[in-house]
Amino acid sequence: MRIPTSSEMEALVLAVQQAQSHARPRGMPPAVGLLYQPVPLPGFPKTPAERDSSRQRLELIQRHVDFHDKHVLDLGCANGFFLLSLHEVIADGLGVDHFQGNVDTCDALISAYDIQNLRFRRGSITKQLVEELTADRRFDVCFLMSVHHHLVRDVGIDETKAIIQHLASACDLLIIEQGSLTQDEYSSWTGRDEAFVTNSYTRLVSMLESCGIETQTCRPLGLGKYLSGLRPDEEGSGRAIVCVGGTTRLDWCKRKRHKNSVLMEILKTSDGIVWKNVIQGPSLAAREAKNLELVDGPHFPKLLNFQDQCLKLEARKVKPIADVLEQLPKDLIRASCIDALLGLAKAGLVHNELHGEHLVWDDVDNCAVILDFETAWHVGEPRQTWLDEVAAGNPALGLGLYEHALLREDPLGVDLVSMNALFHMWGLDRLTADETHAYRNQLSQMASQ
Repeated sequence: MRIPTSSEMEALVLAVQQAQSHARPRGMPPAVGLLYQPVPLPGFPKTPAERDSSRQRLELIQRHVDFHDKHVLDLGCANGFFLLSLHEVIADGLGVDHFQGNVDTCDALISAYDIQNLRFRRGSITKQLVEELTADRRFDVCFLMSVHHHLVRDVGIDETKAIIQHLASACDLLIIEQGSLTQDEYSSWTGRDEAFVTNSYTRLVSMLESCGIETQTCRPLGLGKYLSGLRPDEEGSGRAIVCVGGTTRLDWCKRKRHKNSVLMEILKTSDGIVWKNVIQGPSLAAREAKNLELVDGPHFPKLLNFQDQCLKLEARKVKPIADVLEQLPKDLIRASCIDALLGLAKAGLVHNELHGEHLVWDDVDNCAVILDFETAWHVGEPRQTWLDEVAAGNPALGLGLYEHALLREDPLGVDLVSMNALFHMWGLDRLTADETHAYRNQLSQMASQ
């Protein structure tokens, strides 16, 4: 890539300004400056841009997606930020935008910088166009960033769904970002109003599901300001970025569907941080954060930050305890599990949902670790409050080896039942009378404080 001379740069800036003046419909001037996105090329003046979060969005995506030698399609590319930023890494890229002014801007930039592997063209995104673009070649990655609500206005919901479904099947990885949560186009997307009173990730996945895309192929790359510091939309909520299909660098610690059919995601990024989005709602997210602040030590996740429904946790290398039974002394495993249980009691917590996914083994610290505290109960809290908020919607908690009545008759014994069930399943000795007494005594002391 060559860098334009100063005189060439002056001419280029004028050409971009002229092209951008025709890049939007009459009566819709950019909110900031002339550009929708910043220009990520050396020497080009750092002028304000309407979508000033573009660099943050790309950095977030690059944490999880390897673009090396990839063939990339950007639909609704605006003034080309994503492809221009990646041109030295990808094999080639094609950008498509509805406005000729944006295409002229991109053409002027790749010409001035002599960028050979990018191409831009004008086009309205329709099912016919995406079928044409993908007929003779397969793209590794397709960007569809804050575009689909425009498609709903232009071609209708049914064709928009067909476009997204085709892209998900024709491209190895589809990266899609929802637009503003206040867009009216969302209101009739799925016909499921409950999807629209929760956060943007739930909404976007519900929309993708209505396009015929299986939810297990959807992976969150970010959730607006919660995960990446992105600019919030008009409602103060973040815009979700989701990838569909393909392989990312995400190491999935867990993906499960609760008995009340609410999806919860936990993912680990390459920088040693776990982001957990408690999609059940802000009250359970806040409950988990509060409970994590009460526990301490190697047997529990370390809470780094909490904002709205997202918890930032220190990553742990964990595996199911069943996988280490043949590798480690059973007495060591059993003793560590009991230490973790007593650590809960010391904090005054009853986990209520101990099972094989929530009691795991850390290979680095060589100890048992208890996960997921959104349904935990602190003995200082009125039991009825917990029952109303948590248990009423999920009466068959944990392993399902005890009756719901136990929650009322002996709430302090719930974790004991679960632990003994796990020990039986793993071939370990059950809790002794002394171990049970020590646990109950510790909890009783906390309850009386």
